[in-house]
Amino acid sequence: MAAREKEKNYSEVTKPVGTTEIKAKVDMMYPFRLVGFDGNYAKSGSPVLGVLDIETPAGENAKVITKGVAFIEAGEAMPQGAPIQSDDIGRAIRANSGPVIGYILDSTESPGELVRAKIA
Repeated sequence: MAAREKEKNYSEVTKPVGTTEIKAKVDMMYPFRLVGFDGNYAKSGSPVLGVLDIETPAGENAKVITKGVAFIEAGEAMPQGAPIQSDDIGRAIRANSGPVIGYILDSTESPGELVRAKIA
């Protein structure tokens, strides 16, 4: 499924079972990226609160999916079922030394691709 098709069908295939809000420390203009507990995009090796649901200006409360199935932005090509962590700009990459925050449900072929993930 192409990235645009995934965006169009976002609400049809996501199944968040846990959400929360956190005050955005920066303009968060990239939905589907991972968010840290500090209100910024997550960094490599840091704990992840969840996935940004919608664009949020700095100082506003950002809606974050903390558990369930959500689209995330991939930071690299990954196979289906790969455990994931954040890279330095909040995109999902294959977990190697950081905390595992979930698993890829569909394989990815390139950075920037939107992909479904099960967020633990």
